[in-house]
Amino acid sequence: MNKIIRGKPNHLERKKSQAGDTAILLTVLILASVLSLALLLTGAVIKDLRLSFNFKNSAKVFYAADAAAEKCIYGARKAAGNCQNVGGVEIISFSNGTQATATRTSASVIDAVGSLGVVQRAIKAQGAFATGVSFVISPNSGIIDTTVSGITITGTGFVNGATVKLRRSGYADVLPSTPFTFFDATKLQNGAFNLTGIATGAWDVVIINPSGIAAVLAGGFTVSTMQVTSITPNSGSNNATVNIPSVNGAGFLSGATVKLSKSGQADILSSPAFAFVSGNLLSNGAFNLAGAAEGFWDVVVTNPSGRTGVLTGGFTVSNAFRGTVIREYNVPGTYTFTQGVDSPASVHSFLVEIWGAGAGGGGAFLTQGDGPTNNGGGGGGGGGYASKIITLTDGQAVSLTVGAGGAGGTGWNSGLAGGASIFNGGPVTVNGGSGGAGPSSGAGGAGGTAAGGDTNIRGNNGSAQLNGIGGAGGAGIVMNGATAGSGGTGASDNNHCGWDCYSVVYPLAGAGGAAGKLKFTAN
Repeated sequence: MNKIIRGKPNHLERKKSQAGDTAILLTVLILASVLSLALLLTGAVIKDLRLSFNFKNSAKVFYAADAAAEKCIYGARKAAGNCQNVGGVEIISFSNGTQATATRTSASVIDAVGSLGVVQRAIKAQGAFATGVSFVISPNSGIIDTTVSGITITGTGFVNGATVKLRRSGYADVLPSTPFTFFDATKLQNGAFNLTGIATGAWDVVIINPSGIAAVLAGGFTVSTMQVTSITPNSGSNNATVNIPSVNGAGFLSGATVKLSKSGQADILSSPAFAFVSGNLLSNGAFNLAGAAEGFWDVVVTNPSGRTGVLTGGFTVSNAFRGTVIREYNVPGTYTFTQGVDSPASVHSFLVEIWGAGAGGGGAFLTQGDGPTNNGGGGGGGGGYASKIITLTDGQAVSLTVGAGGAGGTGWNSGLAGGASIFNGGPVTVNGGSGGAGPSSGAGGAGGTAAGGDTNIRGNNGSAQLNGIGGAGGAGIVMNGATAGSGGTGASDNNHCGWDCYSVVYPLAGAGGAAGKLKFTAN
């Protein structure tokens, strides 16, 4: 019976342990040599960066690092997977808990690290996966739904039989509609891609030599949306048809249609239809703009496939009636103004001008004798003025009130105030002038006030009587070639009756004020 003396190792156990460790070390060295030789045969150079002293797990993490490196090398060569571009990473996990990460740190270097717990093993693969192919493509873009022909690829490392394709994650590869012709190791030529239905944006260009080695030009080809770049002319008035010689852009197809579009408005279709000249030009269409809403309209080109291109706000419809007087109301009373009934259907914006009515002048008495007197009446005040720009929707109606002129005073009486003119129940109210005073004072009346407009102007005051001569009424406000609401002149004691009419009294009346007005002008 063997005995183990405390503190002294058993000789047989020690020999078994040393033999086991030696076997493990020998196994690791043999595996390392085999793996290095395998990587050399693929052109890769493996550099051992670190070796754990834990021999039992060292082989596991070495194998894991090697597997990750090989996967990354394969992706780099075949232009597939995560390592096809610099910075790409491949991660492998095993059921025994071992993990490995391989990173393509440069065009010709891959660093891989395997780990299990605290044990790590790192290797470096260098140069074995370089394709030797680099290139550029021209043209490097196209419009969706068109075919781009005559494409040339120039670079190095091409082999007769090389193939080309467009690739993008999440989409099927796009193969040439016309295969590229091998010219020499520096040129592939005369290829074509049919871009019908292809997703817009950047696509990778992939070249694969017959050996299976692939090279990638990341984002090297761009598929653009259909474009509308200009329309000539780009404006017209809304009372006529405008002829359009050209619409320019890219990606037009035979049978494409053109229209003008504006939110809230019916589309305006071209009549006649535009003629197809090329993928960049449509010609000789026309738009009937009669009644069209003024402002910016989008130019929309639609291909038979349903694909559209839009030039946002590319066409301007102007108001042919701008500056035209649409309607005037100058007879006292109440009215309703309705857009599209009292105005052209295409006019929605108006400058509304409002005048209050003038007041009447003060009265006077004819007096006896030849000497001058001071018994004349004062002039009535003029009405105020306001203006406001408004927008009315189709068929919208607004209410109007035109103020009546104030009557002149008789004898000792003052003139009456002018009536107010009101837009749509009161948002804009323009008062008439105050009446001129009778002969007791002969003072002139004050001009009327205005409120609620974009512009508000007080009316002119009437003048006081002077030496029996009635004061002048306040003049109406003159704006944009129109006036209204003048005050009435005060009555005069003109001394035409001599001493022989001592017992006769002649009361005299001041003049009445003028009515107000509302005026609508297309804005």
